[in-house]
Amino acid sequence: MKRGFLNSSRANARPVGSPAAPVVIPNLGTGKYSIGKQNVEVPEGYESEFVHIERDPRSGSFPGGITYTTAPFVDAAPGEPTTECIFHPGSKEVLMDLPGFSQPMVKRVGRKSPIRVKEVQGMGLGLFASRGIKARELIFSERPLLVAAQLLSTRVPSHFTREQQLQYSLDQLEKTLAFAVDRMSDEDKAAYMALKNSHLEDGSGPLVGIMRTNGLGISGLRPEITDGSPAGICCGVCNMISRLNHSCSPNVITQWSMLKFSFQVFAVRDIAADEELTYRYINIEASTAQRNEKLKPYDFVCACSSCKDPESDARRADLAESDTPTVKEWLSDDEPHANARVLDECRRQMELLEREGMQAAYRYFGVSVTGFTVCVASGDAESASEWARKLARIRWVEEVPKDIESFLDPKSRAYKAHPMWLKRIDGATMEKDVMVELAAIGIGSVTLED
Repeated sequence: MKRGFLNSSRANARPVGSPAAPVVIPNLGTGKYSIGKQNVEVPEGYESEFVHIERDPRSGSFPGGITYTTAPFVDAAPGEPTTECIFHPGSKEVLMDLPGFSQPMVKRVGRKSPIRVKEVQGMGLGLFASRGIKARELIFSERPLLVAAQLLSTRVPSHFTREQQLQYSLDQLEKTLAFAVDRMSDEDKAAYMALKNSHLEDGSGPLVGIMRTNGLGISGLRPEITDGSPAGICCGVCNMISRLNHSCSPNVITQWSMLKFSFQVFAVRDIAADEELTYRYINIEASTAQRNEKLKPYDFVCACSSCKDPESDARRADLAESDTPTVKEWLSDDEPHANARVLDECRRQMELLEREGMQAAYRYFGVSVTGFTVCVASGDAESASEWARKLARIRWVEEVPKDIESFLDPKSRAYKAHPMWLKRIDGATMEKDVMVELAAIGIGSVTLED
């Protein structure tokens, strides 16, 4: 697999990469420092001295410094995978304070793996289904080999040129990663070193290059970062997940579980036996030309079915230019026939999403939940059950109603018990007290004026 770690003009001005994509869709873009193919010489005599102090693994973060630790911190089960971590102060406490951390990950004896690894022409290794896989199925879970903060503080001599500052920061990060990689088991270290490195000519050392090529974003481990900046994102490098190749119509998606300290890989639609598992590296609503421009740092041109379909661009442009119908906006719309208008738009966008194989897009959830809610409010259980089936396949979005499977049968009693049932028939305006009640239970957040 070829994947990268940086993707933005701001990232190019920083010593270590920043994630471009939202962490809910956990893949990071790529970019190159302006170092390019130059050989930047850094003056000698300015190397930082690394002082390592061994501490009890049950203790918290090292005050004012970087903490190297292994997760789980203690009592890993025999054969359980572990992760080497490089944490800022406070990160370890996030996990130590999490009830039930970490849930064990032990291989089930006798269970045949649903995936296999094999060569893909022009793409290196890839993952393939060893049997048929159903939509929403959890295909596999994987604990990262390495988790590291993206931005590690480095004191850089002020008289260095910008290129020297960048190279110096990369050199120091390489040393920081080396200590963590050396703590790995021989098997895990070999797995890390065997991963793809697409950063051979931009000043990155081998360990940094592998991290930048294969890193996935992890949020929630930097409690001191509250402004939503890239500094609050950590990077996880996995072995098997790093073998997922890109497609603009991906059939899998990943979700991070803090409790299990692992990534989970879900099927977003049915996958046939021997079909390759694919993941998205970039924004897939962009045009074919724009997507392939973003993919240039990965050193390949995408040849998926969407990129080869001349009509695909028009469909994706339509989606990109269309607002996702939301429950909030629908609740605020008191025009006659609002239900029919919103439902028509939901169905139109859903047809485009499914035709383009974009079930992994967050828009797929947004359209489905709005369509479901409007149908329930209209008293149309038959149509609502069709939207419920789409929602039931989306296991990777936390906002999916926990009881959604009770709505798969249009004759289910769950419909009449739903707070939205028959609350808004087209041509009628929803009562203000009903809107307040719905907002209170989280179905919609609306501003109501007298």
